[in-house]
Amino acid sequence: MNKIQVRGFLITAVLSLALVGGCGKSSSTDSGTDEEEETEVACSTEKCGKGKSCEGTYSTLSCTGKKWTGVCTVNQIDSGDWTKIWFEDQTNCGFDWIRAQGDVGSDWAVLASGSFSETMVQSEGEDVFQLRVCTNGVNTDNTRCL
Repeated sequence: MNKIQVRGFLITAVLSLALVGGCGKSSSTDSGTDEEEETEVACSTEKCGKGKSCEGTYSTLSCTGKKWTGVCTVNQIDSGDWTKIWFEDQTNCGFDWIRAQGDVGSDWAVLASGSFSETMVQSEGEDVFQLRVCTNGVNTDNTRCL
C-alpha cells in the first residue's frame, strides 16, 4: 500500500469508530440521571351529583374514592367513535351522560338498550369505571344490578 492508501484507510477507520461510538445510548439524560420521569395522571376531583351533573368518560385509572350514583334513567344512546349514554334529568344521578370507546362502549350500549332503563354509575368525579343496569330497581348495596 502506498502512503495515500494508508491515510485513506486510517481516515475511514477513525470516522467509522466515531460514527459507531455516537450511536450508543447516553449514560445520562439532561437531568443527569438515568431515571425516566413518569407523568402521573390524577383522578377527577369534580364533584358530581347533589345538584351538579357531570359528563363522564370511561377510565382505567386506579382511583380510591369510587362511589355509586343514585338512579340514572337512560334517555338515549348515541353510537359512533364513542358510545354516549344520555340520562334523564335526575337529582341523584350526577351525570348528563357517560361515554366509552371500544369493547366497553359496545358493552355499555348493549346493557343500556335492554328493557330495563334504571342504571347506576360507579365513578370518581368525571372518571367512570362501571355501568350497572338494575333489573328490579336500585337499592343501596347494588344487589339488584347487573
